Amino acid sequence: MAITVAQRNALELLKERFAAYGLGSDEFVAAIRQSILDNTDAEGNIAQATAAAAVRATPAYQARFSGNLARRTAIQADIAAGRTPALSELSEASYIQAEDNYKEVLRKQGVPESFYNNTAYLGKLIGNDLSVDEVNSRASLAKQAAQQVNPEIRQQLQALYGVSENQIAGFFLDPELGQQNINAVAAGNAAIVSAAAKRSGLSLSKGQSELLAQTISPENQLAIDAGNLFSQASLTAGLTAEGVSGERSSVTAEDVILGATGNVEVQAKLEREKQKRQAEYQAASGMAETAKGVVGLQRANL
Repeated sequence: MAITVAQRNALELLKERFAAYGLGSDEFVAAIRQSILDNTDAEGNIAQATAAAAVRATPAYQARFSGNLARRTAIQADIAAGRTPALSELSEASYIQAEDNYKEVLRKQGVPESFYNNTAYLGKLIGNDLSVDEVNSRASLAKQAAQQVNPEIRQQLQALYGVSENQIAGFFLDPELGQQNINAVAAGNAAIVSAAAKRSGLSLSKGQSELLAQTISPENQLAIDAGNLFSQASLTAGLTAEGVSGERSSVTAEDVILGATGNVEVQAKLEREKQKRQAEYQAASGMAETAKGVVGLQRANL
């Protein structure tokens, strides 16, 4: 449908206004156009304020300013409970300014760009009415937590996935968003498995580490206990080496890791290998003693 000059001018005006907020998709512009058409009377007069209000009711706008939606929900809850609302909705200008203030703090703290350029995350901060100082404090604590992660695990996260310390900090800052960005639990578990193997002198590929992590913690729903895995794996890591006879061991690095987590079947395999080696050592020791005695006897008869 062709539009009038007045309608086109109104369309361009609203397009420019909302584009400044990052809302300029073809679908959104089509919604603006339709809103203008819907709010033009028979004489061609355009109710621009009403048209703009209709645009603000679209899902795209609501998602862009999700913090206001959360604040509105809080306001309604206060009113329903007979309380004076503690919050108020922000104007678009105030909302953008709040985002900019958060971005500056998060950028200075070294938080991943995927956080401070994420309107949904910034909307959560605005919806919860967090001050800039509070956000700065949380980001600082998240950074400290990341620095305290076991350095061996941190090294494996870097080696396997290229995960930086700042990305780890992002997970501590917001686990849900952090996990979306680096699949934190899965990556962390694989890194723990890889680090446990490396500490014990063993080697696992990325694929092996990931498969073991999934076996130990199905769907990677829970983080693996690194301390326990490290200590238990070190007790049986030597079983992967050749025995006294030079025979290649049937025990693999995967067996050592799974056995350390309590896998009964694998633990039985490790125990069998241990007993086999003890028998080999005893036999070898007996042969050595016999040989020593023969040599001594021969020398005594000279």
